[in-house]
Amino acid sequence: MKGFVLSGRARRDVAGIIGDLHSGMGAASADDFERRLFFALHELVRLGGPGHRRSHLTQRNFLFEFVHPYFIIFEKKRDAIHVVRVLHSARDIAKLL
Repeated sequence: MKGFVLSGRARRDVAGIIGDLHSGMGAASADDFERRLFFALHELVRLGGPGHRRSHLTQRNFLFEFVHPYFIIFEKKRDAIHVVRVLHSARDIAKLL
């Protein structure tokens, strides 16, 4: 697996999260989340895209990885991890997918 790709929606999710953290909790919190997120994405690639199915949330072939308190929601493809969303665990994930 060569790497990861963030969908347009996932890029908007991440930008919104970072913006909200920055304005609500400060730059250090936003930077910490960004570091943890991208570390987790690189680890997913390195490990070949483990993750967990959440059939109660979606019937689609998505996998979930938790980066507290957010879910990275992705598809494992032959060439890369394709991230479709990054969502807070308190949100209605089933509805948003």
